[in-house]
Amino acid sequence: GARLAVVVDAAHAHPGTPGRVHRIELDAGLLAQPATTSSHGLGLGEAVELARVLGLLPERLVVYAVEGAESELGTGLSPAVAGAVEPLVKAVEDEIARHRGTAAGRPA
Repeated sequence: GARLAVVVDAAHAHPGTPGRVHRIELDAGLLAQPATTSSHGLGLGEAVELARVLGLLPERLVVYAVEGAESELGTGLSPAVAGAVEPLVKAVEDEIARHRGTAAGRPA
């Protein structure tokens, strides 16, 4: 029943730029699906499609994906990723504020 969902997650890109942030609206279309799928390796695309099929996808789904430098457990944030945190927080706050402004003009 949500009108907006904002997901923030780590991303792996090759070649990557640690700290680079990608903003993706996933409700606008289908994501590319991998050739094989299992419930043990459910990726973002499969999760979004499952929500769509079950009628649980929010009106707007926005993903902020931050490219990481390291993916090993316990490594903490690299300086580049740590530098992306504050601007990312501001972007998410702005996303929510824009949505509230848009939703306020709609009938309930």
